[in-house]
Amino acid sequence: MERWRNIEFKEEEKVIFEALNESEDATDAEIGEAWFVGKVHTQGSFNSKAFMTTMAHILKVKGGVEIKEVGGNLFTFKFPSKSDMKKVLGREPWFFDPKLIVMNDM
Repeated sequence: MERWRNIEFKEEEKVIFEALNESEDATDAEIGEAWFVGKVHTQGSFNSKAFMTTMAHILKVKGGVEIKEVGGNLFTFKFPSKSDMKKVLGREPWFFDPKLIVMNDM
């Protein structure tokens, strides 16, 4: 029933995650336990600015969530705390217009 849980990131997308983790400019807060990477699962187009604005609003995280576009339908989500991140991940699956959002905590 929950086939969405079996969707995985491609190897080339995992390379992007590794680069984010190894970034010399990143601080511990940026790459710590309170962030994850999400992918809008589509081959079609979508409005990435509308996605980031909508998701920041509907996630309802106290203190807000910072969403940045990485490219290739990939986005980073930075939370003020690990507990906020876990709440969001616990409410999966997430959809946007009606595309599945695959999430992977890093």
